[in-house]
Amino acid sequence: KDTPKDIVAKHVAAIGGEAAFKAVKSIHAKGTFELPAQGVKGDLEIIAARPNKMINRVEISGVGHAETGYDGKTAWSIDPLAGPSLLTGRALSEIGEDAWFDGALHASDRVKELTTVAKVEFDKRPAYQVKVVHISGVEQMEYYDVETGLLVGSESQRETPMGVLPVKAMLRDYTKFGGLMQPTVL
Repeated sequence: KDTPKDIVAKHVAAIGGEAAFKAVKSIHAKGTFELPAQGVKGDLEIIAARPNKMINRVEISGVGHAETGYDGKTAWSIDPLAGPSLLTGRALSEIGEDAWFDGALHASDRVKELTTVAKVEFDKRPAYQVKVVHISGVEQMEYYDVETGLLVGSESQRETPMGVLPVKAMLRDYTKFGGLMQPTVL
């Protein structure tokens, strides 16, 4: 089936199931950050905890410390060039949705609309394109691998210091950590 609820349910099953997902209380991931075209590299750290707390930190070689965070109410950004700031309006809503730990489950109390748009190719794989509209108003397109059911990417418009810009994310190389499959390349 390819109803949006079935597509999300297949993804949840593919990552280990709802019970395994809900058993996880926090995530701490470390890795590398790279913008090859700009010659920028750095160390990346992501910390997330239930129900909606998150910090993303990047140490960029030759530039400095960049961070975004959300504590359930307040969101902030530390930019090595512009300095620290509190996020408000659209940017606050977007990071609030990003921080929602159970976001992958697409619960009806968090999602206003879930629509299967098309079967497309995304990152060289057949994928279902699903439009997600959160109760907060934040919208994005999500792409689920037709064969595996795994979420392989998303597209959205995001508030940035340079205005609203398109953002495309690709999720690859799922690996099992404890009871859950998680992408190791973003």
